[in-house]
Amino acid sequence: MNAKQKTFAVALSREMAPSAHIVAYCIKSGEVVADSISFFIRDTRLKQPTIVMNYGKDFRRDELEVLARGPPGGYVSMNAVDYEFLLLEHFLL
Repeated sequence: MNAKQKTFAVALSREMAPSAHIVAYCIKSGEVVADSISFFIRDTRLKQPTIVMNYGKDFRRDELEVLARGPPGGYVSMNAVDYEFLLLEHFLL
């Protein structure tokens, strides 16, 4: 079996951020052989959002206000889990 390795350069652009996918294939003896790779691209234009937590929103400290500020078109994702659920999960493990 003859193994051959090919090396090539890929030009990156900001439009490819935050991730890109390359697919390579060949047809040998009527059979399609394919492989792919996904990789992340760091865009220096990406800005981290500013997150401010306001615990005294209702003066009783029953509610929490979370403010996220960033450039227009930015993406912010948040997740909230009840503390009692975390205690229960720790107890079950």
